[in-house]
Amino acid sequence: MLSKKDQEELAPAFSYEKIKENTIFLEQEITRVEKFYILSKGHAQYYYELNNTKILTGELQPGDNFGGLSILLNDSVSIRSLKALENCVFITLKADFFLTICKANPKFQDYFTNEFGKGMLNKSFAGIISRQIKDKEFNLPFFNRPIRTIFKPNIITCPSETSIENAAIKMSRSNASAILIKKDKRTIQGIVTDADLREKVIAKHVDLSQPVSKIMSSPIVSISADCQVFEAFLFMIEKDKRHLAVYGQSGDITGIVSEKDLISAQTKSTYLLIKTVKSAQTIQEIENIHSKLEKMLLDPIKNGASPEYTTRLISTFSDAIIDKIIA
Repeated sequence: MLSKKDQEELAPAFSYEKIKENTIFLEQEITRVEKFYILSKGHAQYYYELNNTKILTGELQPGDNFGGLSILLNDSVSIRSLKALENCVFITLKADFFLTICKANPKFQDYFTNEFGKGMLNKSFAGIISRQIKDKEFNLPFFNRPIRTIFKPNIITCPSETSIENAAIKMSRSNASAILIKKDKRTIQGIVTDADLREKVIAKHVDLSQPVSKIMSSPIVSISADCQVFEAFLFMIEKDKRHLAVYGQSGDITGIVSEKDLISAQTKSTYLLIKTVKSAQTIQEIENIHSKLEKMLLDPIKNGASPEYTTRLISTFSDAIIDKIIA
């Protein structure tokens, strides 16, 4: 894969690293892979641990490598754990140097991407990659998270000829702050919010038997589920709206996100809570923040975040509190 000249130029960049027997020196989804490893001497095992059971196990023999996939395709975070089964000697190459080689030698990079493709044919491996991607989304600073991790994909609708009273009753029964108005079975014509009911109906004594289309806002303002939270906030400010319709990849509206939803999600955000812990001035402030932890964990769990992610979340939160108390 590499020319003789490339191999000669690489030689000075390699280093040797000794790893003692039974040492787990790379941990799945936690350790940053800062080097590309080639086993020179010894015997090592790689695996993924799920519910205290090792799956997708394999062994490294002299000449085998590890870390290339994690560096290239997983933001340099180890996909699987690596344990020395006996005293080992690895030849290592720094990650940034490894990436430079891949960029300059497409065939060399293709070797690793092909291995990744083969791995994705394994359902367990594909599930791990999917879960890690989802966990990363939940671990993003709040304002960089995609809207799809916050809004609930359900919508309340009614035909345009529905009376204002019946539309309000439907909103109340569904505990919804907005209802979408349909022109026909598929076309969304507008939206009516609880603010519309207060300002356009109650304040102006409008007859409740009038069709809801009389007070709806149209055209509806919408945003992609892939847009980031800060974009939704900006959009609400620019359009002077408290509710945005959310559409998926097909272009169909799949739900509504409100200003209240964003603020509520923000108060439960990992990023915000940990930041608040670090800025707390009294023990009482820390106690108040700690009381929110259980609620904060519910959304990631409901959305399929792995037990490993939840454990790391609790550990990070606890560490922040301990550091604050010690300081």
